[in-house]
Amino acid sequence: RRFFGERKRRIEAEKGRIEEKRGGIQKTRALIAEKNDNIASKQHILKYEPNNAKLHQDLTKLREELKQLEQQLASEQAELQRLERELRQAQSDSPNNTSSTGPPNNTSSKD
Repeated sequence: RRFFGERKRRIEAEKGRIEEKRGGIQKTRALIAEKNDNIASKQHILKYEPNNAKLHQDLTKLREELKQLEQQLASEQAELQRLERELRQAQSDSPNNTSSTGPPNNTSSKD
């Protein structure tokens, strides 16, 4: 019985971490969209002020920030996939297989 309670808590904790990670990914995507908008805006202004050094500087900085955010997003998505795999593993651990006489891991097919 204790096993089921611990397992359930572990699954709920995994779900919580997954939701938290999804929220972080949404925020990162929003920041990326904002950076893209800022870049587009500055590029538009640059058409009319091609010699504006400050604008060129700002664009370079924004592009670097965008690259960092895209790397962060890729990292967050990889972490999310890892968490989702762990959750699936936790959920697929057979709840009926609590006796010590059963197989050590759930590799047998149950068709």
